[in-house]
Amino acid sequence: SYSPLKDNINIKNIYEDTSDLLPYVADIYNSPARYNLIAGGRSSTKTREAGAKRIIKKSFNPIYSDSFILCTRTYATNLETTTYSTIKSVIISEGWEQFFKFIQSKKWIVNKVTNAIFTFKGLQNPTAVKSTDNISFWWHDEAEDLPINTIEIIAPTVRGDTLDQDKYRSKIIFTYNPLRPVDDVAEYCQRHFKDCDFKHINIYDLPPKYQNREMLAEAERDRESDDLLWKWKWLGQPHPIMANEPFSTMKTAKAEKSHT
Repeated sequence: SYSPLKDNINIKNIYEDTSDLLPYVADIYNSPARYNLIAGGRSSTKTREAGAKRIIKKSFNPIYSDSFILCTRTYATNLETTTYSTIKSVIISEGWEQFFKFIQSKKWIVNKVTNAIFTFKGLQNPTAVKSTDNISFWWHDEAEDLPINTIEIIAPTVRGDTLDQDKYRSKIIFTYNPLRPVDDVAEYCQRHFKDCDFKHINIYDLPPKYQNREMLAEAERDRESDDLLWKWKWLGQPHPIMANEPFSTMKTAKAEKSHT
């Protein structure tokens, strides 16, 4: 069982306090924008902080009671060792394990305070997901390979059926390392740029305590040996060769003002 105040943990503080978030995450934590697009390189914290920790904190808010938090990747082959594992790891490291139930057989993690359910799915067959009711959050990690037609199918399903529509909105969060100047996920968000917050982060932008020293050393080795790889892998810049697109046929990115 849980208590609203147990081991000096105040539930309201968990979902309202943003002092434990990195500045770029705190900046969008309570954003009114429906879409959040977070791009960046490796070890930039975009998956763990902007994706996992953010939605875990939000799951304590009573307004999301009994709703689903949909966590996806394009392919389901490694969900248990990636997205599911990341959510569980953050819960444990933050000392919130007592408030959650882990049901690995169903690929569910349930917040026992609000009964908000984290559900984990691959999107090889997106039509199987669109019938899910009451999705308040959709987070898709590694979104560089997410087809735009899949987004078009899933996005209308994310509508937070039980939310007070005058005060709260359902949220869609994409975290990714761009391959092309305009991947499908970026093209989709450009269409909705007035309702989208965009953030770009890399390991060099982080406060020192968040920078992994081993990863910094690897980044410097990549910089010395392969500048194009370094810019893609660590700075989160597009990589036309890995995207299998010749330079002459690549789309041109449009600089659109994000929602403020």
